[in-house]
Amino acid sequence: MGESLEIAYLADHPDWVPVVALMHQLTMRMPSERNYDHSLQMFAARGNRDKLPIALVAIEDSIPVGSVSLVQRQLNVGDACSPWLAGLFVLAEYRKRGVADALMREAEQLAVALGHHRLYLFTHTAELYYRKRDWENIGTVHPPEVRHQSVVMQKHLR
Repeated sequence: MGESLEIAYLADHPDWVPVVALMHQLTMRMPSERNYDHSLQMFAARGNRDKLPIALVAIEDSIPVGSVSLVQRQLNVGDACSPWLAGLFVLAEYRKRGVADALMREAEQLAVALGHHRLYLFTHTAELYYRKRDWENIGTVHPPEVRHQSVVMQKHLR
């Protein structure tokens, strides 16, 4: 991880909303699932600091290199499952340098500061990554928005 890594609220960098939305589309979605306008609206709505939804951005050498969000609802599984860690991504050239872990730590601390003691997420590609970081599998879903069977996971926050 570069010594200049910073985790900041996307709200503090509103001009980066289009950049983060495009990076999200290029990193997280299959080509057939890309919808930049939707992603742009989604990240514009996450420009909060003290209420959900909130997006955090990883900045290295003044460049946004990744992001993660906390959202109220992610899947239609009931209101009891909230909030959700959503859209964790890091640009390929910055992976395996601790950026994702720094984003997750900051998101978890933020969730606790907002009064939450549990987080949820779903993934179809990174179950092992999250298991190694104390997330537990609580079921599977096949959400139409990602078109893949996915694992739903939770983490109890300290």
